[in-house]
Amino acid sequence: MAAPRASPHPAVRSGLSIAIAVGIYGVSFGALGVAAGLSVAQTCALSLLMFTGGSQFAFVGVIAGGGTGLSALTAATLLGLRNGVYGMQLEAMLRPKRTMAPVYAHLTIDESMANATAQETPDEQSRGFWTAGLGVFVMWNTFTLVGALAGNAMGDPARWGLDGAACAAFLGLLWPRLPRPRPDRDRRGVRGGHDRVYSADAARAADHHRGCGGGGGVGFAAPESRLMDMWLWVLAAAAACYALKLLGYLLPKSLLDRPWVPSLAAALTVGLLSSLVVANTVSKGQGLVLDSRLLGLAAAAVALKLKAPYIVVVIVGGAATAAGRWAGLP
Repeated sequence: MAAPRASPHPAVRSGLSIAIAVGIYGVSFGALGVAAGLSVAQTCALSLLMFTGGSQFAFVGVIAGGGTGLSALTAATLLGLRNGVYGMQLEAMLRPKRTMAPVYAHLTIDESMANATAQETPDEQSRGFWTAGLGVFVMWNTFTLVGALAGNAMGDPARWGLDGAACAAFLGLLWPRLPRPRPDRDRRGVRGGHDRVYSADAARAADHHRGCGGGGGVGFAAPESRLMDMWLWVLAAAAACYALKLLGYLLPKSLLDRPWVPSLAAALTVGLLSSLVVANTVSKGQGLVLDSRLLGLAAAAVALKLKAPYIVVVIVGGAATAAGRWAGLP
């Protein structure tokens, strides 16, 4: 009997899987946005125009905590710096026409970057970028609207272990980037049923936790006096984050061709993910807290050791955290 043929376009399959998974977290962002005092339209505008989950949650988290629009813009921009590095890498990899750079820039996120770099051929890299980028854009914006309309009806997301899922997600992103003495360490793509597409969908929940000081995010309301100028800050933050994305595509090709560019990007990514794993596992606000998130992180590590797919790692981490809380642990 002939062996079943592999999918001719693995990048499409993985990109669609990522898009579906990421869309679920759009619900959390939509709910937090309106709970923080933004209107449904403002919340949806952040997803539509800013379109980078970490920056979106940072913006809303600052507003929910009573911060100013300028503070929210600054937080969103700092978390968007990595997208500029992504743009540099994708420019070198995909070599898009300059007239298409604005479109590529808007779709440059963790997921499109990861799905593109996980592929082995130029055609598959391009398919990976577009499938994940467009798929996430449609699903994320759709579920942002759903979450914004649902509002506070979702309850406390920490009760359901979303902050633990966030810790698991960042560990899952970091894990394959760590050096290890394996003969096939440089092989990329999907191998042996282990999906190595490093989707950052649960980073939405992670930044949700960080912005809300541990997950109790619903119920905040921005002062009424700030609603009039909130549109200005929403649009300014979206423009700043988009400018960072576009900058990566517009830098001189001579700079992009230098070998230190991918090395720098890889080092920055590992450093950022490492700090996010620690911060989202043992911190709450400005303090150090040991709680059920540690259970989630440990469960995720076991799943990763067993080579579970990324989405399973995230689910296991969230479930373990939720179980700890339901058992009475903090």
